[in-house]
Amino acid sequence: ESEPSRGSVFHLILPLDCRPTPAGSDDLPPVAAPDGARLLLCVDDDPSVVHVLQKMVSGHGYRVVGSQSARTAVEDARRAKPAAILIDVHLQGRDALDLLRELTRDPETSATRVIVLSGADPGDLPEGVDGYLSKPISVRDLPHQIAELLAGREADD
Repeated sequence: ESEPSRGSVFHLILPLDCRPTPAGSDDLPPVAAPDGARLLLCVDDDPSVVHVLQKMVSGHGYRVVGSQSARTAVEDARRAKPAAILIDVHLQGRDALDLLRELTRDPETSATRVIVLSGADPGDLPEGVDGYLSKPISVRDLPHQIAELLAGREADD
């Protein structure tokens, strides 16, 4: 739709639903996803990250769910019992290092793999971090990187 001297209107259809989950919804799955996929819990204050990660790994035996907030991440991890927790370093409302400390001290989450996602230089990874994935994340490499990090933990156990 265009009108001279008024501008143009464009309509886009995007195939990805990136709307945030309504607050208070309790949609974290049980220990294993029903289809046998390995569960990954994503803690990121951008809800679209969960959807993008899910698209990237869904065909590789993984299912991604998002924590509703950094404040509820530990409880979400206890309830969902994921194979790994993917945490953005820059979280709103809670320091990521504080979250990492709580996850490693909690008996129900201390054995869970923790993978940091960040666009920043990893520097020295803090205690409790099993791996680092740099943003932007490579669609081709992500499933293999997660598999390698999870295999490392299984070999340690």
